[in-house]
Amino acid sequence: MSVTPSLFQLQQPDAFLRRHLGPDAAEQQAMLAALGLPSRAALIEQTVPPAIRLNRPL
Repeated sequence: MSVTPSLFQLQQPDAFLRRHLGPDAAEQQAMLAALGLPSRAALIEQTVPPAIRLNRPL
């Protein structure tokens, strides 16, 4: 396996965006449904310890 990207790989200007935009709304809902959670807020409540949560806007 080569670590040097091919010319084809280098000529895909939107490839970075496709990989790094995160899930869209439908994908988020599917993820939450798979976890049995109603919202991202519920996900955060179940995964981030209260002692380290920031309870104000950034």
